[in-house]
Amino acid sequence: MIRYLLVAAGLGILLVNALLGHELYETYGRDVSRYTAYVHLDGWGDRQNVIIEAFRVWDGAGPPGHAYNPNRLGSQGGLGYVELLHGHGGCSQAWRPEPYRIITDTLLAWGGLLSGGRLGADPYAVELPPAGPGSLGEGRHFAHFVPACLPGNGTLVGYSVSVSGAGHMGAYFVDSEARLAEYLGTGSVAHYPGCYSEGSAAHGGSCTAGEGSGLLVLVPADGGSPTARVHVSMFVIPSGQSSPAS
Repeated sequence: MIRYLLVAAGLGILLVNALLGHELYETYGRDVSRYTAYVHLDGWGDRQNVIIEAFRVWDGAGPPGHAYNPNRLGSQGGLGYVELLHGHGGCSQAWRPEPYRIITDTLLAWGGLLSGGRLGADPYAVELPPAGPGSLGEGRHFAHFVPACLPGNGTLVGYSVSVSGAGHMGAYFVDSEARLAEYLGTGSVAHYPGCYSEGSAAHGGSCTAGEGSGLLVLVPADGGSPTARVHVSMFVIPSGQSSPAS
């Protein structure tokens, strides 16, 4: 039944796009920045590659144009990795999806909503149900910081993170990228109270956070397929709008 509904919805969107393509291009109505990180792990274990796709959504004036995560050769815990970024223009540059991309992403979002895996049908401000308590477990984890691109302090932000190809992950909303180095040195993460998930494959919630904050994602080096894919969404919640379940 869901398949037929999605096909019907797709045909309807295609018809609207044929008639009003330019208007559809403009109707998402929010600013989006995105990037994809391609990471190759050298000798870490079962995991050889990690792909992280991140979307940040806000309204009005863009956040400060900080530069994060340059392409690099790096190491964590004595193990090497190569990280390449695609489409990373800093926080201040908005990404404008083409109509076909909006159509595809909207259909996928509706599919997730109808199947019960998502709480909303927004293709880029992704709302997921909160995960229950869990444990990250032992072993090595690759750590990556995703900047939230928030416009200022005291901002209410919704977020979601999910992984495929790995049975679980850790995700922590932290106040700055400095928490990445702190984790690599101590093995612990100082995060906003209640804004984290350990040992789950998908999680969503909301936090009040500040400029420079973001999600610290930990992907296990062992278990699952050679390539793990992580999808991150962070979005400013407009004043007066209810926040996703935390």
